[in-house]
Amino acid sequence: METTWTQSEVRETFPGCESLQDVIIAAEQRLSTKGEVVCEVYVNNMLLSESDEQRLSGARVEEIESIKICSRRTEELVAETVGSIISWIPQIKDTALTTADLFRGQDIPGAQRLFADTISACQWLTEAFSLLKSHLRPETDENFSQEWETTVSGYGDTISHLMAAYEVGDYVLASDVMEYDLTEALDKWLEFIREKSAIIYQQKQK
Repeated sequence: METTWTQSEVRETFPGCESLQDVIIAAEQRLSTKGEVVCEVYVNNMLLSESDEQRLSGARVEEIESIKICSRRTEELVAETVGSIISWIPQIKDTALTTADLFRGQDIPGAQRLFADTISACQWLTEAFSLLKSHLRPETDENFSQEWETTVSGYGDTISHLMAAYEVGDYVLASDVMEYDLTEALDKWLEFIREKSAIIYQQKQK
């Protein structure tokens, strides 16, 4: 959904706001009450990046000729993120296994490049899991918190062990961690995400 305000409309809609940052925060709060999440912000027809928002946060309302906010419903973003995770995890596992084979085959430069890709993907998963937590809790699921913490802890420990082995140049151990521990931790996440999202879907159909 797109919502656009001219300068006069900004003043009318957000009378207490004096800066661009104030307007964006107020708009986010306004949309959140409708179940919407802000995805993009345009000011004077310019798409703002995160750095732009920080740099221009103090801009006065008088400098805003127009502001357009693109938003999406929370359920849509959650469903999209869940779908991305479910499709990504098998790919990350494949990359990790290939990386392990390259380390064992002494193709260190090639393995290091893929290792960087694997870690980057794992970091993305960590961020995605964090954002999804509150949306994956089914109603009347008393074990959710414990299951979540167990899965998070196992995954985090695996990443820590992997990084420790890599940083000291123990590529044999790093290969073993990727082949066995990391793939197992990713499988547990995949099972957890699928199970909880399926339960929530069933509850919403009632």
